[in-house]
Amino acid sequence: MGYFLQARQGREDGVVYRVVDSRGPWFLGSSPLYTVCAGLYLTSAMMKLLWARLSAASSLAHINITGRGSTFRKIILLTFARGLGLRYLLHVHDPDYSAEYCRRGRLMRMLILLSRTRQVTQPIVTEGIS
Repeated sequence: MGYFLQARQGREDGVVYRVVDSRGPWFLGSSPLYTVCAGLYLTSAMMKLLWARLSAASSLAHINITGRGSTFRKIILLTFARGLGLRYLLHVHDPDYSAEYCRRGRLMRMLILLSRTRQVTQPIVTEGIS
């Protein structure tokens, strides 16, 4: 998102972009404090989605997903967004996400499929676009 936001600087088209962190800082490692902070970051991200949905402006959540913990957090956010009726775009940000998908259990694979098949009216293909 950094490149995108940098390219948008100075534009006066009335579109507002807000970056929401659902993970929290890496520097805490796997400490108990990290677990608490990660829960707070995820809750904060959910409240920001709620705020976006309740605002008068038309909103779209652009959610980047990769493997490991990101998948679980993003499924929670996507389920929450869907429950709110908030439109979203799921951006698979992992070049080998198919391996991540295959290593998951049946329940997680089902949740991944559900999260990517809802709220999409037309798939967006960006391969080959420069």
